Order: sequence, then C-alpha cells, then structure tokens
Amino acid sequence: NARKNLIQPNSMAPRCFAFSDKGLQLAFANAQRLVMSGMEVPPSEGGPFLNRSKYYEYLKNKQGIDTEYTRQADMLYKIFRKFVLDYMDCYYPTAADVAADKELQAMFVQFLHQTEMAVGKMLPDLRTIKDPNIIKEFYADAMASFIRVVSAGHEQTGNIAPYVQDA
Repeated sequence: NARKNLIQPNSMAPRCFAFSDKGLQLAFANAQRLVMSGMEVPPSEGGPFLNRSKYYEYLKNKQGIDTEYTRQADMLYKIFRKFVLDYMDCYYPTAADVAADKELQAMFVQFLHQTEMAVGKMLPDLRTIKDPNIIKEFYADAMASFIRVVSAGHEQTGNIAPYVQDA
C-alpha cells in the first residue's frame, strides 16, 4: 500500500523528491493546504468540487489559471464523466434506480466518511438529498474523478510536465 511503499523513510517518495526525513514530514504536514484538488474551494465560492470540469472553470474564472494542461484535463474528465453516465444508463433505467441502489449508497457513505477525514464536513449528506437526479450527478462526478485519479492522475505523478506547464 502507498503508506508502506511510497512515503516511509528510504522509500520511493523520499528518494524521488530528495526529501530528508524532516523535509518529508514538513511536506506531509502542509500537503492539505498546498495540494489543489477542488476540495480546498469553500462553499462560498461554489466548492468543494468533485466535478473536475466545474473546478477547471473555477480555476479559469476565479483564479485566472487557464493552461493547456487544464484545458486538456477538462476534456479528459468530460470523456470519463460521459462514460460513467452512459454506463449507469445501461444498468439503471432512471435516476431513482441509481439513488435506490443499496451498494452504491454504501460505497458513497464510506467515500464521504473517508473524504470528511481529509477535508472536513464540506461534501453533502446524501441522506438529506431527495432529488434522485442530484444523487446520480454526484455519483457520476465522484466516479469520473476516481477514474481520473487512477488513470491520468497516476500517469502524471512523477512526471515533470505538470510542474513546468506553459513555462
């Protein structure tokens, strides 16, 4: 697992990023404040964002960040999200069927619990949402984000290109 293989002393992260033990501790102590993921956007600004496309809009319109990288990442996220929605439509005739699926409910209760540990109580309590269309959209946003992280997110990790984008 990542905790044992990536961030332990003398493992991949300290070697790849040339961190001393103290440097690695400082990096992790500040990671939540420094890593931009959409979760750092307060509700007053429309966040947090699971929908990466809305997050890229926020970066462009509110932060002035509009790079080739974010434009391509936005296109890729939209492809993932369309795939998820098309896939859901194959198995669930209506949004109400999606919202009623007990396994999806259990998965997202766990997801929200784990996310709350990382970013605090910023995401919605799905038990209070009555509109199945909103629940379906939330599920689609989250699943498309999962796909993005385990494919494009892992691909960019360790590559220099994202750090020198449009330099």
